[in-house]
Amino acid sequence: MLILIDEENFCNSLWFAFASGSQTFPRTSKSKDYYSLHIYRIFIGKVGELSLLKWLYSLNLLLPDEYNEHLKNALSIYYGQSNVDSYDINIRGYKIDVKTVPSFHYKYLIIPQDQWNNQIKDYYVAVAVNIPRKIFIKFCRNLFICSSKEDILSLVKKTKDSISLKAKIFGFLHRSSVLWEQVQNDKYCPEKKCVRVKLSLLKPIEELLEIIRKE
Repeated sequence: MLILIDEENFCNSLWFAFASGSQTFPRTSKSKDYYSLHIYRIFIGKVGELSLLKWLYSLNLLLPDEYNEHLKNALSIYYGQSNVDSYDINIRGYKIDVKTVPSFHYKYLIIPQDQWNNQIKDYYVAVAVNIPRKIFIKFCRNLFICSSKEDILSLVKKTKDSISLKAKIFGFLHRSSVLWEQVQNDKYCPEKKCVRVKLSLLKPIEELLEIIRKE
């Protein structure tokens, strides 16, 4: 399932990444060593989340007021690296967490063990975006170029033809599924324990839409 990443969501996600970067804990050692990678990972997560949110709204699964409230919460900055961004998409009482990867060729949906234990959701949705790190750096070679939403929007308009702004919804899985794997350490969970599932095993997103519509 391919969905649109529009300019507004791209712009908001880029702004959010720079605005929240210093207030967000760098989860891996690479993120600690390379600030641009840290910012990129925040951006990727947010653009996938906002794109899915807008797609759900386009399907009339959220009322305008509900969508605007979700958008407000999704773009809120939590000051202090010890603070946790507990935002998730909540529809009909279901908590939905969106996990985003920067390529259509990833193999796993991965949840860090601490999130799995402490930020419990009902459903996890996997989204991929085709915005590689090198393209992201092209947008923001100079970190100060992205100091305002106006700068970002101008930059997006100038270079938007260089990428196809699309996201791919791989599917979803309920927390209680037996398909989740507990992993101690490997190349997909290189530094900490995680819980993961192969993207190829996820259920079609249409099934989640049907569950939501029945409520």
